[in-house]
Amino acid sequence: MSAPPRGFTLLELVVSLAIFTLVAAMGLQAVTGTLHQNRVLDQSQADMVEIQRLMTQLRRDLDAAVPVPFTTPLGDQEPAYQAEEGRLRLSLGGQMRLTESRDSLDAGFARVIWTHDAAAGTLTRQVWPVLAPRDPDQIGPARVMLSGVTGLTVTATDAQGPAALPRQIAVRIDTERHGRLDVVGAP
Repeated sequence: MSAPPRGFTLLELVVSLAIFTLVAAMGLQAVTGTLHQNRVLDQSQADMVEIQRLMTQLRRDLDAAVPVPFTTPLGDQEPAYQAEEGRLRLSLGGQMRLTESRDSLDAGFARVIWTHDAAAGTLTRQVWPVLAPRDPDQIGPARVMLSGVTGLTVTATDAQGPAALPRQIAVRIDTERHGRLDVVGAP
């Protein structure tokens, strides 16, 4: 006669349940760590894309600078290059945009203004689509190019005459998260 089927003892069930709980906790910790690392990497990638977009646009603006003065809607003239604490203004050439008929492109001039807003901690870019606007409403919106900005410093080499551009313009952007960002352009 064979022995009756024997079940698990209470001790065996408790030990197996403890082992299962330990393995499940380790698995949950690994999944949680992986999800956290994924979020950190996604944020880092978004930051790098934002910085790359900023640096590319700033470099394009510096390279497109032209020695043509800007005339405000009130008729005042500003030099092609103007830099003061927290602000950079440049006259640009070769700015592609649609013409009035919207069926062809116009390689025209524009005025760009880079501004550091210390209160908001942002760096914005704003564009006048022409160098002699008739209406103050022609200026485009101020677009935030980077947040967490603590400073904007612009230095330039001497220009070759009052209407000329500097030979080199260096822009330093100080940020909370990324440290110091430098762009140098030669208009």
